[in-house]
Amino acid sequence: PLAYHFEPGTDDDGVTLTVPVATLNQVPAVRCEWLVPGLLEQKARQFVKTLPQKYRHRLQPVDEFIAAFAEAPHDDDEPFLRVLTRAVEAQLMMKLPLDAFRSEMVPTHFFMNFRALGEHDRILGQSRSLQELRNRFAKEIEQSFAEAEPIDVTEDAAAVGVLQGLTSWSFGELPDIMEVKAGGRSVVGFPSLVDEGDTVALRVQDTPEKAQEMHRKGLRRLFALVLREQVKFVEKSLPRDLGLLFMPWGTEAEMKAQIV
Repeated sequence: PLAYHFEPGTDDDGVTLTVPVATLNQVPAVRCEWLVPGLLEQKARQFVKTLPQKYRHRLQPVDEFIAAFAEAPHDDDEPFLRVLTRAVEAQLMMKLPLDAFRSEMVPTHFFMNFRALGEHDRILGQSRSLQELRNRFAKEIEQSFAEAEPIDVTEDAAAVGVLQGLTSWSFGELPDIMEVKAGGRSVVGFPSLVDEGDTVALRVQDTPEKAQEMHRKGLRRLFALVLREQVKFVEKSLPRDLGLLFMPWGTEAEMKAQIV
């Protein structure tokens, strides 16, 4: 949910996006740079004002340029400032220096305010920097998904989050996404296999990127567990001389593990 508050100088002046702390990593940061359509033209004008006079003067009439920029179709998965820079460069027919726009001179209400909620709608913190909130609550996010419980009680979904000690693909098809209860709230999670050394486990991650990264490592371990005899053969077939050559970087066991 979004809320708008007009009170210049206050922490929540402008647009605030409220999000459960467990899903902070799922918020599309680049999309949030575009705020809401009703503020896009004003935001573009504020950034153009920060341009050095020698560039701004050549944008005349500035109002027409800004209106055209706001009305043009944009890909809001691309950073706002990159798109604005490209539009200005096309108008001027020249490249701008990297520091042409001065973000620090733009009023704070032209940046999304993010409010993180815990259980029972308790406000845990807020910031104009999504990354700062993610860093601040990284442990809480990780803990929430480590303890996530499936809401859908289908056979496949029920397995995720409770199956561990696996040495083979002894469960059903793994869904791409699923609804789980994390941090006391219903949120979307992304199932993956997780490498736990001698076994693998099914866990839910908070982003698809993290799930893919963990899943690849989990699959790699699962292959090694299923092909146990082949792995032993590879380990026994390695010349001892390799271990001696590897000594400056680690032990023979570490070398074998990397090769396998």
